[in-house]
Amino acid sequence: MFPYLETFTLHWESKALSKMGSSVMDIVASFGQQAALEVLTFTAAASLVSALAWPITLLQAADMIDNSWTIACEKADRAGQLLAQILVRKERGHRPIVLIGFSMGARLIMACLSELARIHNSWEDGQNDKGQKPEVQIKASTSAVQLSPTASTPSREKTETGSPVSGLID
Repeated sequence: MFPYLETFTLHWESKALSKMGSSVMDIVASFGQQAALEVLTFTAAASLVSALAWPITLLQAADMIDNSWTIACEKADRAGQLLAQILVRKERGHRPIVLIGFSMGARLIMACLSELARIHNSWEDGQNDKGQKPEVQIKASTSAVQLSPTASTPSREKTETGSPVSGLID
């Protein structure tokens, strides 16, 4: 995409995102079952089937998607905060950064940008009050955040050790 620039890929929570995707597939399957129930509405049990079919299907779909969606959203928000704190520490130098994402990756980027804005505002407040830059604290998270160069980036032998973020590699 950017042939002359160093490119890194953020891999995070593959299991949670996969679970969310399978929830969506389960919903599609349940709507297929709903279509079969619609056929039954033309039989003798039509009134009973039609009265119960849609509410049950909607409740099942909401339950399937809500749990995995909520978990994926929370993890995207936390990973975005961690990414913002890593970017503020400028471990990668003073170069411009382009963030690209879709789906939950876009949510992660939005959380990252919100955290960067929050850090900047607290820095400005600190400049006005004390003239000092606030410290950025990175806490280890249960969220699996891994930053690694993509295949197009020349590999480096040097790796970070003792990084406060679990799974961060150069």
